[in-house]
Amino acid sequence: MKPEDLKPEDRDRLRELATLKVLWELLAAAKKNLDIVTWRREGFPEAEDFLHALESGGLHPLLEKWQELRRTIAANRPVPDPLDSNARRLTVLLAETLSRTGLGEGEAREKTAEAVKRIFPKKAKRRKGRPSILVDIDDDAIRYWQSAYPKSKFTPDDEKLIAGAIKRYGVDHRHIAGWFVGLIRLAIDPVAIRRARLRLIER
Repeated sequence: MKPEDLKPEDRDRLRELATLKVLWELLAAAKKNLDIVTWRREGFPEAEDFLHALESGGLHPLLEKWQELRRTIAANRPVPDPLDSNARRLTVLLAETLSRTGLGEGEAREKTAEAVKRIFPKKAKRRKGRPSILVDIDDDAIRYWQSAYPKSKFTPDDEKLIAGAIKRYGVDHRHIAGWFVGLIRLAIDPVAIRRARLRLIER
């Protein structure tokens, strides 16, 4: 089964299991390499208790803090998770790359929206006096993401990605978009990364 064929609940379950696996492996590696004094001094027993609480539904101060944040600060201001934020950042970089290879900013946003619309979930669009409808990501969404991640915040790694795409594909906008779409898919779906690595190992 391809990652894109997974149901949302199956994908969430795989993300859950992968996260716990990585955290437990990191703790096990630390425990193996640290003496007991350093282990306790650095707070690793608390991390163990935290993971046990996650798996068993138990209590932990960090989980209580998270619940408090959910009730207050985050109650009316949902923010994209890190995976989604990274995917949006790459989308902005795609638009910027298309712009640097000859397209106007508006056309670059339109082509970017067309390229990524099958990756991101549909968004709710409000209509005055009428029920909201679900629509694909459009150039307005890309413009909003650009305002949240302006050029002044581009990192050296961002510039390397842009330069790498241009060096590889020149002004071939279709291949530039396809290359970034691949990166966005991997950014938004870590399960796909693991499956791709396994396929490479099996070959």
